[in-house]
Amino acid sequence: MRILLGLWRLLVGGLWLAAVGALTLRGAEIDPERLAELQSVCVICGTRGTADAILNIVLFLPLGLVLGGGRRALVLALVAGATVAGGIELLQTLLPGRHPSPADVVFNAMGAALGTRIHALAARRVRTDAASGAGGTGWLWGGVVGACFLGAGVLLTPHPPDDDYWGQWMPDLGWMPQYEGVVVSAELNGRHMPWGRLDHEGPHRELLDGDWRLDGRIVVGPSPDAVSPILSIYDGHQREALLLGAHRDAIVFREWTIGKRLRFDAPDVRIPGAFGPLVPGDTTFIGASRRAATTCLRLGEVEWCGLGITPGRTWGFLLYLEGLDESIRELADLLWLLGLFLP
Repeated sequence: MRILLGLWRLLVGGLWLAAVGALTLRGAEIDPERLAELQSVCVICGTRGTADAILNIVLFLPLGLVLGGGRRALVLALVAGATVAGGIELLQTLLPGRHPSPADVVFNAMGAALGTRIHALAARRVRTDAASGAGGTGWLWGGVVGACFLGAGVLLTPHPPDDDYWGQWMPDLGWMPQYEGVVVSAELNGRHMPWGRLDHEGPHRELLDGDWRLDGRIVVGPSPDAVSPILSIYDGHQREALLLGAHRDAIVFREWTIGKRLRFDAPDVRIPGAFGPLVPGDTTFIGASRRAATTCLRLGEVEWCGLGITPGRTWGFLLYLEGLDESIRELADLLWLLGLFLP
């Protein structure tokens, strides 16, 4: 039995190591803010640093789960986790766009150690449930899932940044392609929204705190292959307070939330096919608004209301891949929900 268990652990560990290598040992573009922080000393780096930290922990959980739940396994997990993570960081110096981070090694080792504790807790609960005939493990996992969804609701809460705001018409931001249409006019809350600093007597946060409305008249451009802002509002620290744009034939909306403030990733709200009936050169109206905590998007004479991030899309707080087709997103939603509820 011990031999079979050892072979099983070796097989699972090998598959895990191959998966980790495939995910981490490849070139990538790096967030300019994260690069600047990596060149200094930081723990939670970049605009999505919290999400990266959690992913680094989760990525090494299987190592701890395979090693077991004893004290010896805990020490071994810390050593093995730090060793593997350190090797990965060294290899990443050879890849374009990748930069080593000591913080990643720390979070990876923490993940491996946490895996051993989860193994020990699960084994203890199974033995207790078997002895008492109770189903406490299910209730425990149900509490974890409930906490995840409650936390997601908090992260989605709009939280406009406290700073001066600048309006932008089809900005060329560098990290997103510029929209190739034309913005004819734009209004925020019924007043002209210029390209530049917004004119408001009080704190600029008041413009987006509570009910607001953004409207634009545009000439439609070609469908962009990545999210392209048509109308956007940024603050003095280059934080994206609000974005209304296009991606392929979808209208896309993002805003600054508590989640973004806490450096999680930023899932967006989009309407696939919204631009489908239009062709480049058509003139139409585009807009977004919030009324009584309800978000609405408009394109032409069509309006969609009651929009938001569904429970299945909460995986996007950790790793939101904008380039995925909507069918792949929906499959990811289903797999995420199955992963949460099947245990």
